[in-house]
Amino acid sequence: MALIFAIAHGITVFPAALLVGLITAEIYRRSGSVWPAVVVHIVYNLPQLPLMVAAGIG
Repeated sequence: MALIFAIAHGITVFPAALLVGLITAEIYRRSGSVWPAVVVHIVYNLPQLPLMVAAGIG
């Protein structure tokens, strides 16, 4: 699933997306709930949001 997650995010961010996918998959495996992984994904994306908005892609 982490590989699909990374491919869906595009080639330019593939390595980072794969790493985040693997980390969130492990968080899900350990917790048994998707919500901690969702929180990690949100926290990871938050610092990027202003840059995306400034670049006109957010």
